[in-house]
Amino acid sequence: MDKNQIVELLKYSSPYRILVVDIANRLTELDCPFTVRARKSLDFIEKGQKLKVCKVLLTEQMTIVFQIEEKRFYYHHFDILV
Repeated sequence: MDKNQIVELLKYSSPYRILVVDIANRLTELDCPFTVRARKSLDFIEKGQKLKVCKVLLTEQMTIVFQIEEKRFYYHHFDILV
């Protein structure tokens, strides 16, 4: 993706909201802060610990990153609790 495409995509996104598909296959919009559970131990986080995501960010490679307590982690380390 080039920078113009990224800029266009970011027009329709917010760092304080995420869309997820729930267990019933419905699209659900979650506002920050929302709760996640750690899949494994990381930094100050223990496996299974529930945490609040205060911001959702994208890397230049379009990977989702969660900001938790001023630190940033890739989304795949967590399960979103709906």
